[in-house]
Amino acid sequence: MTTTGIQIVGDVPWGTHFCQLYQTKQDLIDILVPYFREGLRRNEFCLWITSSPLQVAEARKALHRAVPDLDGFLQRGQIEILDYRRWYVTPEKFDADRVLQGWIEKERFARQQGYAGLRLTGNIFWLEESDWQVFSNYEAAMNEAIGRYRVLAVCSYCLKKCRTFRLIDAVNNHQFTIIKQDGAWKLFKSRQAEEALRRAGQLQILTSELTMSEQRQRRRLSQHLHDHLQQLLYAARLSVTALHRRVQEELQPTFHDLDLLLGQCIDECRWLTVELSPAILYDAGLAAALEWLARQMLQNYGLTVEVQTDGEVESESEDVKVLLFSAVRELLLNVVKHARTKTARIELYEMPGRQIGIEVADDGIGIPGMNGHGAVLPGAGFGLFSIRERLELMGGRLEIQTTAGKGTRVKISFPSRQPPSTASNCPSPTPSPAADPGPAPANHESPRPVAKIRILIADDHAVFRKGLLDLLRQEPDLEVVGEAADGEAAVEQARRHHPDLVLMDVAMPRADGMEATRRITAELPGVRIIGLSAHREEDIAQALYKAGAVSYLSKDEPVELLIAAIRSTAARPAADD
Repeated sequence: MTTTGIQIVGDVPWGTHFCQLYQTKQDLIDILVPYFREGLRRNEFCLWITSSPLQVAEARKALHRAVPDLDGFLQRGQIEILDYRRWYVTPEKFDADRVLQGWIEKERFARQQGYAGLRLTGNIFWLEESDWQVFSNYEAAMNEAIGRYRVLAVCSYCLKKCRTFRLIDAVNNHQFTIIKQDGAWKLFKSRQAEEALRRAGQLQILTSELTMSEQRQRRRLSQHLHDHLQQLLYAARLSVTALHRRVQEELQPTFHDLDLLLGQCIDECRWLTVELSPAILYDAGLAAALEWLARQMLQNYGLTVEVQTDGEVESESEDVKVLLFSAVRELLLNVVKHARTKTARIELYEMPGRQIGIEVADDGIGIPGMNGHGAVLPGAGFGLFSIRERLELMGGRLEIQTTAGKGTRVKISFPSRQPPSTASNCPSPTPSPAADPGPAPANHESPRPVAKIRILIADDHAVFRKGLLDLLRQEPDLEVVGEAADGEAAVEQARRHHPDLVLMDVAMPRADGMEATRRITAELPGVRIIGLSAHREEDIAQALYKAGAVSYLSKDEPVELLIAAIRSTAARPAADD
């Protein structure tokens, strides 16, 4: 028998192989420091194989606090603290037979040197998904063989990095498992631990669903405001503009005031739409959304945010993108409220193992109520606990480093793949059938008056199309030759009518405005595209320009500006002129 030094485990026989499921760096320290302190005290040879999140220097420092004469043990060779690359993956990849033989040789060495036995641990954070089955077979072989040797082994698995069914494999390959529940370490036999993990997986699914259901409802409301109320307001403003031109002079001020009032309503509706669920997150991705968020923080709060993004980093799940974006926004709002600084930094990058990494940092006053490594102390607030809980329950991780007077650095890591969830993503709008064409045009091969600019209107909102059509018909040099209610219909109408110009809505069903623009400009390079949108985001405008549009306007711009843009755009030389 030997004493583990771990209170919940106590004394165990030699040949014991057990598993620690951890969440944080501190969890590793809490278990492994007393474990090795006891091994050194009992004259055992100790081997500590480290990996993220606890590196060699950190492990040595933590053990030194508990064992003041640690340097003497290191010099005498009673303990080795090694990085995983020096043990598990040398020279190039994991070799199960080599590693298992390595443990056996270390045990023989320990006995030859007069030590009571070998006490070891390995952290499996480094393990890639592709190597899991090989490693699981190795663990099973070790579990079967270890009883023949004077070895005590702890294998540490990160709960946040491993999928639930993988953790069940790990539990079954060990004699028992320790895991922290409600702030206290508990011990489970293999079957008990497996059931606990299954329940944890169910909790993760439920948490994911509850967390994201709110976001889906926010997006649905945002889409309804954008697709219906906002479009009706645009159409009303177009109608007011059309009437404004016809009424008597004494009514002109009234119509002017009405136009201003509608403009204010549109601005409020747009603000609410963005606050509920920014469209750029779904249309252009997480990197573009963070760039947009930085501009919003400067505009609304005077916080200058530097953004560094890897454009290749993107989650496969809209739920994950929404969760990460919301977390970053909350962290920046914390900076605004509490950090007493006017600058912050966001960095988006890819981590090993297909993990998304995001860091939010500031040089403010730090976070009262937290120690330097982000452990929450009594009185700590700012919503960080809520952010951490949401991320961790959905498979992510949040680390905080803060120093009084020197700022705070928050690191988020999250698998790029979708976490377990029974929920489906927010459905796309139901495809709308193409609208009937407008006034029947002359055949495009027939002669037509040179002065007329032939226009195709592509927008999925019928009321807005009608308002725009009525206004354009008042201009003697403009002719609407067709209408389309979705991107596919826009491409078909462009092929049929060969217009000079297309007024292209960005957000449409079937194919959106960007896809329709790419296809039209590729197939009909002489057709010019003016993008129209309820959004003012520069990222959307840039994406539309990249697709081939020559101009971009918000739908609430004065109609005179739109008409001027039509005329100036039509006057430019086209690719096939």
